[in-house]
Amino acid sequence: MNDLRWIALVSLVSACGASAAPPAPPTTAAVVAPRPVHQRGGEKLIVRVGRAGGTLELDNGARLDIPAGALDEDVELTFADGTRTTAFANRDFERPLGPTLEIAPELALAGPVRLSIPLRNLPEGFGETDLALGVEATASLQRAVGGGGTQTRWDYLAAAPASGRAQAELSRLNGLRVQFIVSKSE
Repeated sequence: MNDLRWIALVSLVSACGASAAPPAPPTTAAVVAPRPVHQRGGEKLIVRVGRAGGTLELDNGARLDIPAGALDEDVELTFADGTRTTAFANRDFERPLGPTLEIAPELALAGPVRLSIPLRNLPEGFGETDLALGVEATASLQRAVGGGGTQTRWDYLAAAPASGRAQAELSRLNGLRVQFIVSKSE
């Protein structure tokens, strides 16, 4: 009789152990919205910026504001002091303002970004309506240049003063230099 009880007990334990566990509750992954990037410092910033946008600011006061939605995807942007240019200092009707800057890579934007620099005083003889942003672009008709260089030209975009800063909107990044200037017609 003890053997029968023992067999019944083992059978009962085996049956209980073989029963299916209740299904685990479904898990949901928390979706974290991307945050805007805010980076400041130095002469050169290399920062990954995505759809959330952000603000990049150099120690010289130059600022690149990228609104949410201006970029379609994550992009590694370079925002830096650029090689100085003499393109605007050789005529009486144009003068450079602030630093020459580099914004790269070349990139079409889903919406405009805003570039600004501190604006203290305009050179004598120039007014707020003379303010512009020179944007370096690859020349459309390339010709051979010694040393394999790229021939460029400077296009002008509208700029305006606002809250002690010169500012302009860019709807495209050329991957080259930009320079705030004052310019009068010849």
